[in-house]
Amino acid sequence: MSTAALPSERTAPERTTLSTDTLLGLAVGFLVLVLFNVHRFLYGTVPVFPTDDAYITLHNAQTLVSGHPDPRFLGTAALAGSTSLLHVALTALLCTVLPGLTALNTTLWLVRLARVNGATPGQALLLMAAGVLAAQTPFQMLNGLETGLTLAGVVWSLVFASAEKPTRALAALCGLLPLLRPELIALSGLLFAHQALRRREAKGIALDALVALLAAAPFLVLLWANTGSLVPQTIAAKRAYFGEVALPLGEKLSTSGRHLGKFVALVGVGLLFVPRLATTALGRLGLVFAAVLLAVYIQTFPTALLQYYHRYLYVLLPFLWLGCASLWKAGLPRWQGTVASVGAALVLGQGLLSFPTRWGTYEGWYQEVAVELD
Repeated sequence: MSTAALPSERTAPERTTLSTDTLLGLAVGFLVLVLFNVHRFLYGTVPVFPTDDAYITLHNAQTLVSGHPDPRFLGTAALAGSTSLLHVALTALLCTVLPGLTALNTTLWLVRLARVNGATPGQALLLMAAGVLAAQTPFQMLNGLETGLTLAGVVWSLVFASAEKPTRALAALCGLLPLLRPELIALSGLLFAHQALRRREAKGIALDALVALLAAAPFLVLLWANTGSLVPQTIAAKRAYFGEVALPLGEKLSTSGRHLGKFVALVGVGLLFVPRLATTALGRLGLVFAAVLLAVYIQTFPTALLQYYHRYLYVLLPFLWLGCASLWKAGLPRWQGTVASVGAALVLGQGLLSFPTRWGTYEGWYQEVAVELD
């Protein structure tokens, strides 16, 4: 007689259930879809972006897809004027299946950052809501520029760097971050060094370097083939146009101080998390990156700290939310988690109170560009 179990004796198959993180991601994705369609209902199905630079990205992406130079700009490469190669490439890819403006407009980040640090689902959603509404983040996410994509890249790099073990995904992002925005090469180098110290073995570090190179290689080949350079020329062009390198140091410090003061006022209570950064390895890395970023801008291009509502400074905000999320780590005193929750609630409250004014700013820019397009 066969020893196989009778049907009645067989173990029932285990039910597969979605993880909490998956359910959170689906919920946030659904919310984003709803808000996207509300925005379309309010402002029309053809996207209009509140900044003219967004249309430079779109033009370059469409020229890249066509394979032919724009006859209005003969002798100009498709990627001329592109700062974020990754943003242009992604827009060009979407342009092959979507109308141009919709493709640019298509281009769940804080939930994962909170969860990987031990937050409950409620705390994760609180941090997400606070981060999305902080300062003028809504404007930055809807301006058609690479700022939103850059924020996602920085947040995911912090997610991978916060993992229990070193991961190749972080190595790949280290290769891609400078292609989102050139100044992120400093953050990329710091994150790579952080992971190298965690690995402590040459083979793993070498493989990380290879992964980073392979991730960046296709885009660097495209940039070289199109422009003959491995570095976007836009930053150098802006510096030459504004001509601030030769200004006296005192004037640079004064200008930078005014612009930074305005940004600090916008961030407001979110700065409560700065002291926490000094107590963690990734937090200290963020402080070093902030110091390097500010030093370079103050010395070479101080007015960039104000342009498009401080958009170049928004890469620093994910570190504040990392400081908040890290207070929820298991094993820390309960009062620290309470401080994080209260702080995130205060950031959210400040964002909700200022949202009408911030949205009015977005609408003003939006209407101005819409009139110019007509």
